[in-house]
Amino acid sequence: IPWETLCDPGGVHLGLNTTQSFIVTRRIGDAKELAVPLRRDFALMFMAAAPEGGGPELDYEAEESGILKAVERLPVRLQVEESGALEFLSERLAEDGPFEALHLSCHGQIGEDGPYLALETDTGALHKATAAGLVSGIGQNKPMLAFLSACRTAEMAEAGKRPVTPLARQMVMSGVPNVIGWDGSVYDRDAIVFARVLYERLAKKSTIPFAVAFARQAVHERAIADGRADACHWHLARLYLGPDGGGQLCETGKPGLPIRKNLGHKEFLDTRKDAVPVAPAREFVGRRREAQRIIKALRSDEHDGVVITGMGNLGKSSLAARVANRMSGLEPIVIF
Repeated sequence: IPWETLCDPGGVHLGLNTTQSFIVTRRIGDAKELAVPLRRDFALMFMAAAPEGGGPELDYEAEESGILKAVERLPVRLQVEESGALEFLSERLAEDGPFEALHLSCHGQIGEDGPYLALETDTGALHKATAAGLVSGIGQNKPMLAFLSACRTAEMAEAGKRPVTPLARQMVMSGVPNVIGWDGSVYDRDAIVFARVLYERLAKKSTIPFAVAFARQAVHERAIADGRADACHWHLARLYLGPDGGGQLCETGKPGLPIRKNLGHKEFLDTRKDAVPVAPAREFVGRRREAQRIIKALRSDEHDGVVITGMGNLGKSSLAARVANRMSGLEPIVIF
């Protein structure tokens, strides 16, 4: 469609009209009755990935903090999986789910075999997560919304000499009702603003298409404020819908999320004696690289062990417990 046909008489693109929402979606399959939210609030799982040597560092901490700030007083239960690995994300989704929304922040690429997300292995190396791998990792209880906040996740391109189906579209075809991706490469700062406004609007009971349209406008408005109106990627956000996609994530009048039974439960490194308290998985953040290096060293033939040193109350025991939990098949022995 020519650009001019999508502009108002003043030459402004309809997507930037602040008085009339310009809502564009791509529905896969025949439209059916919209999926109905079950609660007045929603659970969001956030995971960022940055494989070692996998390209420019992403400012995913700013994206995470932006989402946290946007929803801190709104009905959203945000959880963070800090590993960057699909294997551990799968465990968290099964243990702490179901989640209405899944947000993956990483690099995206289109290789010879098709599109993939640049996730991490348990040792921090590159794991090319295809749609098939993501679907397997998410499991049966699929979220209502998946945001693949990575470059090229909604891009129509070619792998070799054959056209490939965008990753976002493949996820919809797998049964996820709503999937957001980027049709090309996107600036970190634009992705951060988009995500912050998106979840703020969803928490205020907006439909997903409306929240996406509003977030697009917010990206452009922020770019104007920063003096870069002609250098932003507001137009690259793409929303794919399944037959029942396009509704809300939460709705007034519904029951709230149940309080977890183990809320406040203290975890211990020595579970037999309830000794040496450690941070549970959902509270353990900021030690990704250390955990990956320890696992890598323990799996190699070059070392007999690893010593974790440091002052008191820095999280040495929590780090050891996190590593032990990830090395399945081994028996932890605690001496203290």
